[in-house]
Amino acid sequence: MTEPSEHIFSDAERALQLLCGKWTLSIIAELINGPIRVGELRRRLGPVSKKILFERLDKLEQSGLVIRTDRSNKNLKRIEYELQGESADAIVSVLRSLSSWSQEHLTSSAHTSSRTTQEEQGD
Repeated sequence: MTEPSEHIFSDAERALQLLCGKWTLSIIAELINGPIRVGELRRRLGPVSKKILFERLDKLEQSGLVIRTDRSNKNLKRIEYELQGESADAIVSVLRSLSSWSQEHLTSSAHTSSRTTQEEQGD
C-alpha cells in the first residue's frame, strides 16, 4: 500500500482549516483594532456562545496568531486578547488579498448558488 502524497497546497489547507471555523474570521477582524477584553469582543460579535468564542480564541492562541494577556488584579479579572506581531500581520495581508480576489472573481450569483448547493447537501 502506498503512502498518500502531500499535495502542493497542503500547508495552505492546514491554514484554511484553522480559519474556517464559524466566528474565526470575525474574531480576527475585531482583533485587528488592537487588544480587547472577552466581554467586549462578545458584544461586538453578537450571538456567539461563550463556549465557541473560547474554543476559537484558544485555537488561535495555540497557532500563534493571538496572544492572551492576564491584566487581572486582586479586585478585577481582566483578560485581553490581541493579534500577535508578524504572524498576525501576514495572515491579515493574506485575508485582505483573498477578499480582493473574491470581489473580483466571485460574482454574487455564484456565491448564492454555492450557498444554496451547500444547504441542499446539508453542509
